[in-house]
Amino acid sequence: MTTREAQIAQFIDRHYEYRNTPIALENYLHNETNLSSSAIRVFLEYWRLGKMQDSWECAISAESLQERLGISRSSVERANRALVEASLIRRINNGKSSLDPFRQRVSTTKILFPKALLQYVSSYRYRSDLKHPPKDDLLGFAKALADDPSATPLSQLSIELKVIKRVLNGSQHLTPDVEKFAAQVSWSILHGDMTEDAYGSPEKAINTAVGLFRSKQWGEPRGMRERHPSWAPSPDLNIHMF
Repeated sequence: MTTREAQIAQFIDRHYEYRNTPIALENYLHNETNLSSSAIRVFLEYWRLGKMQDSWECAISAESLQERLGISRSSVERANRALVEASLIRRINNGKSSLDPFRQRVSTTKILFPKALLQYVSSYRYRSDLKHPPKDDLLGFAKALADDPSATPLSQLSIELKVIKRVLNGSQHLTPDVEKFAAQVSWSILHGDMTEDAYGSPEKAINTAVGLFRSKQWGEPRGMRERHPSWAPSPDLNIHMF
């Protein structure tokens, strides 16, 4: 977890009223997103577990969530997809089990802080019962973060645009193989082996992928076809490309 992400998590955790989770966070999920009630419950469980780990990350299986929350396995899987699409979590593939090569390790779930969430909590009232109110610089902290472009996690579309521009290098001739490659890179960064935790930043992962592509060493990401068989380039790619 980066220093900035830790500051965001601690800021929301410390300065907003709680019902086991910050009320401001719950209100954002219920009022400002289209998430189902099951998806909200799954996210709040991730939040609580991440807080307990003091890293805002957790590793819990779909079976355990199913049992804890009393919802179906398919509801958990739909919730994970919806939360990823809402940029509220990142799922990190931990590969195969060292004890059983036919069994997948439990994925790590990392809490994210999309710009819309930061903008919402920056305008929300603070705890009224704090002995010492936050300093002026702290009061402006969430507002500053909401205006920080780096606070917004990369989406599939934004990754694909970066990849294509890097590959084309000024050309406007977008070929199907480049489009397919960009989609594979976006999947690998969001769900595969080229996550921010593995490479330090999405930009480094993109640079590595483009280098492999140019040297004809790039291959389909491991697990992509099994986990997301219908993964395809963003439908809005051509609209934003040129």
